[in-house]
Amino acid sequence: MHCTKFGGTERFLLELCRSQVQSGKRVVVQYEKPPESNLYRRELKRAGIELQVTKTQGKPAISLVATLRLYQSIQPAQVVTHFLSTPQLLAAAVYGFYDRSVQLVSIFHLTSGLRHFSLARFCLQRFDLIVPVSKAVTAQLQSVLSSNVALQQRYLGTFRHQRELQLLIKSRPQIRHNLKLPKEVFVVGSTLFDHPVKGLDTLLEGFSSTALKNRSMHLLVIGIEPSLPLQEKLSRLGLGEDRVTLTGIVDNAVELLPAIDLYVQPSRQEALGLALVEAASLGLPLLGSDVGGIPEVIKPGYNGELFEPGHPQQLAGKLLHLASQPELCAEYGANSRQLWAQRFDGNANLARTAAVINDAAKQRK
Repeated sequence: MHCTKFGGTERFLLELCRSQVQSGKRVVVQYEKPPESNLYRRELKRAGIELQVTKTQGKPAISLVATLRLYQSIQPAQVVTHFLSTPQLLAAAVYGFYDRSVQLVSIFHLTSGLRHFSLARFCLQRFDLIVPVSKAVTAQLQSVLSSNVALQQRYLGTFRHQRELQLLIKSRPQIRHNLKLPKEVFVVGSTLFDHPVKGLDTLLEGFSSTALKNRSMHLLVIGIEPSLPLQEKLSRLGLGEDRVTLTGIVDNAVELLPAIDLYVQPSRQEALGLALVEAASLGLPLLGSDVGGIPEVIKPGYNGELFEPGHPQQLAGKLLHLASQPELCAEYGANSRQLWAQRFDGNANLARTAAVINDAAKQRK
C-alpha cells in the first residue's frame, strides 16, 4: 500500500486501527513506502499504531517475501488487508495456510478486473471474511468467488461533527480568497489523483466545452500537481489559470471543498469514492460517472446527476444545466447532506466495520 496524502480513506483506516488499539490490541500498519504525509504519520504514532515499511521497489517477489517475513516476526492473530496488491494477498493466504490460527480479513475496494486475476481470486478464497465497501463491490465479488466465502458489506464514512461542518461552510469566502479564485464564479470542483482510472481527462475535456459557453465557470482540481504534461494539455484545451486552479497534493482536501458550488467525480472505476462522500457531508450537489459505487452516493434527481464514464460531452451538458439551476443545486445539496447522515456517517460506519471484524475474531476463537 502506498500513501501520498492524509485523506478520507487514511482517516477511516486510522480510526479503525485506533479503535483496535483502544480495545487492548497491538496494531501494526504495513506500507511499501513511507507515507508522504507528515500529518498522517504523526496521527498514527499518536494513536499508538506501529508503522512498518517494507521497501519492495515495486517488485512482486520482493513484496511477497518481505510481507511474509513481517508476518513471521509479528505473528499476528488477525491480518486485515486494505488496498493490497496480488503479491501481498498471496502472502496473507500463504501465511494463513501455514498458521491456521491466524484469521484473514480483507476490506475490499476493487470493482473490476478481478475476473482476470485468477491468483487474486485464489487468495481471496482463503480469507475468513471479506468486507466489501459498497454494494457494487459485493456484486463483483459474488460474480467471481464461490458462495462459501463470507461477505459482509460495510460502507466506509467520513468524520465531521455538525459544528465542524458548519464552521467549514462559513469559511467559504476565506477559502476562496486563499485559493485566489475569481469572485462571483460558479466553481466546479473535484478531488483526484493522477491516474487514468480517475478520469481527469474526461473532466478537463468536458469542462473545456462548457468554458466556451459559460465564462462564469471555474474548475478547481484538488490533489494533482501541475506537471508540465498537464499544463500542456490545459493549454491545448484553451484552459488557462483564469479558468482552472490546481492545488497539488494536499492533506485534508475536504477543508477546501466549501469553495466549490458543484462536486464532480469523473472516475472510470470507483469502489465508493470517499471524496464524493466528503462533498456530500458538506451539503454539495453532486455529479458523477455511473460506475461502481458512485450511484450509491448519488441518487439522480435527488442529490445530483450521473453521466456515462469517459463521455466528456455528456458531462459538459450536465455541467451547463446545473450551473444554470441554482435552486436545483441548493435542493441537491441539502439532500446530499441528508443522505450522508443516513448512510455515510463515519462514527456509525466505523462502529459497524469494527464490530464485524471483532465478531469474526471471536467466532474464530
